[in-house]
Amino acid sequence: MFLASNLFSGSYPRLGVLFDGANDWATRGADLTSNADGKKGIVSFWFKRTNAGGNDVIYITNGIGFSIGFSVDDDVLIQATNAALSTILLIRTNTQITDTISWHHFMASWDLGTTTAHLYVDNSEDLDSGAATITDDTIDYTRTNHRIGATFVPGNHLDSCIADLYLNFAEYLDLSVAGNRTLLYGNYLGDNGAAVTGSRPIILMRGPKALFGINFGYGGNFSITGALEDCGLSSNSFLLKPPTANLSLTGSAPTIV
Repeated sequence: MFLASNLFSGSYPRLGVLFDGANDWATRGADLTSNADGKKGIVSFWFKRTNAGGNDVIYITNGIGFSIGFSVDDDVLIQATNAALSTILLIRTNTQITDTISWHHFMASWDLGTTTAHLYVDNSEDLDSGAATITDDTIDYTRTNHRIGATFVPGNHLDSCIADLYLNFAEYLDLSVAGNRTLLYGNYLGDNGAAVTGSRPIILMRGPKALFGINFGYGGNFSITGALEDCGLSSNSFLLKPPTANLSLTGSAPTIV
């Protein structure tokens, strides 16, 4: 077991959890607290694939208002629709990520009001601009359920390790500015994620497995189905400040089902 006492003073281990590709997912069971439709967003997470070639869900709303996942072509894909279910945001990596050995970092941000989107992998620009859809319209973020790791069938199970899953549906960050990328790629995100923009995101899920159902953002906790496993330390793991384990951030501890 990796103990905090093993760390040098003032550091924080960014811990991942493993979704096994068959039996594991996390479900909100309702809409996110204080959720709202909008034109802006920020996504960031660390990942290590355990199997490539799958059409795996990282995050999805029911009715496909918003989703993040790996495509069958092994790129990372974000898709969002308006209330009429027309796709208004579609961005994907230019690189097919089949590596199952190393940790990688993904971040993206968009402002549909200015038809702007950014996407970076491992701090390098990687947007497939020729395949992008960026339309000035409102994303239907407000759905009656949200899930991490599988569709609502369930299907398309995630077969990867995930760490520091950060979703912000209210703000935009210009990731073409190197200093802004550092807020997500190189820094501790804060006990509740507010270190990135000054405001708490709607979702911040982090390991170890015992804590992953607790949402350190403001959107409410998730219930865990299956048996998540700890996945060790992600790349760039040792950050400046240890998190405070405060379960009152979003209410009670998650339910295991």
